[in-house]
Amino acid sequence: MSVLGRMAVAVTVVGLMAGLVLRAAVGRRRLRPLLTTLVVVPMALHVGYVAVQALVHGASAWMLLAYLVGAAGVGIGAVAVGRRLAERRGLWAAATPLLAAAAYAAVPFGGVSLALRGQGIDVDVVPTAAYLAAAVFATALLVPFAPGGPGALTTWSRRLRRRR
Repeated sequence: MSVLGRMAVAVTVVGLMAGLVLRAAVGRRRLRPLLTTLVVVPMALHVGYVAVQALVHGASAWMLLAYLVGAAGVGIGAVAVGRRLAERRGLWAAATPLLAAAAYAAVPFGGVSLALRGQGIDVDVVPTAAYLAAAVFATALLVPFAPGGPGALTTWSRRLRRRR
Protein backbone atom coordinates (compact mmCIF):
# COMPACT_ATOMS: atom_id res chain seq x y z
CA MET A 1 0.00 0.00 0.00
CA SER A 2 1.28 3.45 -0.87
CA VAL A 3 2.06 6.15 1.64
CA LEU A 4 -1.05 8.11 0.64
CA GLY A 5 -3.20 4.99 1.06
CA ARG A 6 -1.83 4.37 4.55
CA MET A 7 -2.33 8.02 5.42
CA ALA A 8 -5.96 7.87 4.24
CA VAL A 9 -6.64 4.78 6.35
CA ALA A 10 -4.98 6.31 9.41
CA VAL A 11 -6.86 9.60 8.99
CA THR A 12 -10.15 7.72 8.59
CA VAL A 13 -9.61 5.59 11.71
CA VAL A 14 -8.52 8.58 13.81
CA GLY A 15 -11.49 10.60 12.52
CA LEU A 16 -13.96 7.84 13.42
CA MET A 17 -12.49 7.49 16.90
CA ALA A 18 -12.52 11.24 17.45
CA GLY A 19 -16.12 11.38 16.20
CA LEU A 20 -17.21 8.69 18.63
CA VAL A 21 -15.55 10.48 21.54
CA LEU A 22 -16.96 13.85 20.47
CA ARG A 23 -20.47 12.42 20.02
CA ALA A 24 -20.34 10.92 23.52
CA ALA A 25 -19.22 14.29 24.90
CA VAL A 26 -21.61 16.67 23.10
CA GLY A 27 -24.46 14.50 21.82
CA ARG A 28 -25.91 13.91 18.37
CA ARG A 29 -27.76 17.25 18.07
CA ARG A 30 -24.57 19.12 17.23
CA LEU A 31 -24.36 17.83 13.63
CA ARG A 32 -25.40 21.06 11.89
CA PRO A 33 -22.89 23.48 13.49
CA LEU A 34 -20.12 20.89 13.35
CA LEU A 35 -20.89 20.19 9.70
CA THR A 36 -20.78 23.88 8.82
CA THR A 37 -17.41 24.31 10.49
CA LEU A 38 -15.82 21.17 9.10
CA VAL A 39 -16.85 21.96 5.52
CA VAL A 40 -15.70 25.57 5.49
CA VAL A 41 -12.52 25.74 7.60
CA PRO A 42 -10.23 23.35 5.66
CA MET A 43 -11.42 24.77 2.34
CA ALA A 44 -10.89 28.35 3.54
CA LEU A 45 -7.34 27.54 4.65
CA HIS A 46 -6.52 26.01 1.27
CA VAL A 47 -8.13 28.90 -0.62
CA GLY A 48 -6.09 31.35 1.45
CA TYR A 49 -2.88 29.47 0.75
CA VAL A 50 -3.50 29.31 -3.00
CA ALA A 51 -4.52 32.99 -3.11
CA VAL A 52 -1.36 34.08 -1.30
CA GLN A 53 0.80 31.94 -3.58
CA ALA A 54 -0.93 33.39 -6.65
CA LEU A 55 -0.41 36.96 -5.40
CA VAL A 56 3.23 36.36 -4.50
CA HIS A 57 3.97 34.96 -7.94
CA GLY A 58 2.15 37.75 -9.79
CA ALA A 59 -1.01 36.07 -11.05
CA SER A 60 -3.75 38.05 -12.75
CA ALA A 61 -6.14 39.84 -10.39
CA TRP A 62 -9.19 38.85 -12.47
CA MET A 63 -8.21 35.19 -12.40
CA LEU A 64 -7.71 35.37 -8.65
CA LEU A 65 -11.07 37.10 -8.18
CA ALA A 66 -12.82 34.44 -10.28
CA TYR A 67 -11.12 31.74 -8.19
CA LEU A 68 -12.18 33.34 -4.91
CA VAL A 69 -15.78 33.77 -6.09
CA GLY A 70 -15.90 30.16 -7.33
CA ALA A 71 -14.44 28.80 -4.10
CA ALA A 72 -16.85 30.87 -2.01
CA GLY A 73 -19.74 29.59 -4.12
CA VAL A 74 -18.68 25.97 -3.60
CA GLY A 75 -18.24 26.53 0.15
CA ILE A 76 -21.59 28.28 0.62
CA GLY A 77 -23.34 25.70 -1.55
CA ALA A 78 -21.79 22.81 0.38
CA VAL A 79 -22.85 24.31 3.71
CA ALA A 80 -26.40 24.88 2.45
CA VAL A 81 -26.70 21.37 1.05
CA GLY A 82 -25.13 19.81 4.15
CA ARG A 83 -27.41 21.66 6.54
CA ARG A 84 -30.44 20.64 4.49
CA LEU A 85 -29.37 16.99 4.45
CA ALA A 86 -28.51 16.92 8.16
CA GLU A 87 -32.03 16.11 9.31
CA ARG A 88 -33.08 13.27 7.03
CA ARG A 89 -30.04 12.03 5.14
CA GLY A 90 -27.40 11.89 7.84
CA LEU A 91 -24.81 9.85 5.96
CA TRP A 92 -25.04 12.15 2.93
CA ALA A 93 -24.63 15.12 5.27
CA ALA A 94 -21.57 13.47 6.81
CA ALA A 95 -20.12 13.03 3.31
CA THR A 96 -20.51 16.75 2.56
CA PRO A 97 -16.82 17.59 3.23
CA LEU A 98 -15.74 15.03 0.63
CA LEU A 99 -18.38 16.18 -1.85
CA ALA A 100 -17.32 19.79 -1.31
CA ALA A 101 -13.66 18.82 -1.83
CA ALA A 102 -14.56 17.09 -5.11
CA ALA A 103 -16.56 20.10 -6.33
CA TYR A 104 -13.80 22.48 -5.25
CA ALA A 105 -11.11 20.42 -6.99
CA ALA A 106 -13.14 20.15 -10.18
CA VAL A 107 -14.18 23.76 -10.68
CA PRO A 108 -12.34 26.61 -8.90
CA PHE A 109 -9.09 24.90 -7.91
CA GLY A 110 -8.79 22.99 -11.17
CA GLY A 111 -9.29 26.18 -13.16
CA VAL A 112 -6.87 28.30 -11.18
CA SER A 113 -4.31 25.51 -11.13
CA LEU A 114 -4.38 25.26 -14.92
CA ALA A 115 -4.25 29.05 -15.29
CA LEU A 116 -1.31 29.33 -12.89
CA ARG A 117 0.50 26.50 -14.64
CA GLY A 118 0.04 28.38 -17.92
CA GLN A 119 1.82 31.34 -16.33
CA GLY A 120 4.65 29.11 -15.10
CA ILE A 121 3.49 28.95 -11.47
CA ASP A 122 3.15 25.54 -9.81
CA VAL A 123 0.99 25.18 -6.70
CA ASP A 124 2.60 22.96 -4.07
CA VAL A 125 1.07 19.49 -3.72
CA VAL A 126 1.53 19.20 0.06
CA PRO A 127 -1.21 21.72 1.06
CA THR A 128 -3.59 20.08 -1.41
CA ALA A 129 -2.89 16.64 0.07
CA ALA A 130 -3.36 18.11 3.55
CA TYR A 131 -6.71 19.57 2.47
CA LEU A 132 -7.86 16.22 1.10
CA ALA A 133 -6.74 14.52 4.33
CA ALA A 134 -8.72 17.12 6.30
CA ALA A 135 -11.80 16.40 4.16
CA VAL A 136 -11.46 12.66 4.80
CA PHE A 137 -10.96 13.32 8.53
CA ALA A 138 -13.99 15.62 8.66
CA THR A 139 -16.16 13.03 6.91
CA ALA A 140 -15.01 10.28 9.27
CA LEU A 141 -15.58 12.56 12.25
CA LEU A 142 -19.14 13.32 11.15
CA VAL A 143 -20.21 9.69 10.53
CA PRO A 144 -20.99 8.95 14.22
CA PHE A 145 -23.19 12.07 14.32
CA ALA A 146 -25.31 10.95 11.37
CA PRO A 147 -28.89 10.19 12.34
CA GLY A 148 -30.38 6.95 11.18
CA GLY A 149 -27.63 4.39 11.17
CA PRO A 150 -28.58 0.79 10.33
CA GLY A 151 -32.29 1.61 10.63
CA ALA A 152 -32.03 3.89 7.61
CA LEU A 153 -31.04 0.96 5.41
CA THR A 154 -33.93 -1.09 6.77
CA THR A 155 -36.37 1.73 6.01
CA TRP A 156 -34.96 2.07 2.52
CA SER A 157 -35.29 -1.67 1.86
CA ARG A 158 -38.90 -1.61 3.12
CA ARG A 159 -39.75 1.18 0.72
CA LEU A 160 -38.12 -0.73 -2.10
CA ARG A 161 -40.15 -3.85 -1.32
CA ARG A 162 -43.41 -1.86 -1.23
CA ARG A 163 -42.80 -0.50 -4.73
CA ARG A 164 -42.55 -3.96 -6.26
